[in-house]
Amino acid sequence: MPAARAAQDAVTFSKVLRRQLRDEEEESAGV
Repeated sequence: MPAARAAQDAVTFSKVLRRQLRDEEEESAGV
């Protein structure tokens, strides 16, 4: 099911993106 795969990829991508944003916030806060 390509549609299900695309939806899963989108969820995974959003999770990775959110983690990167949180890491950047922690780095800037630590400076």
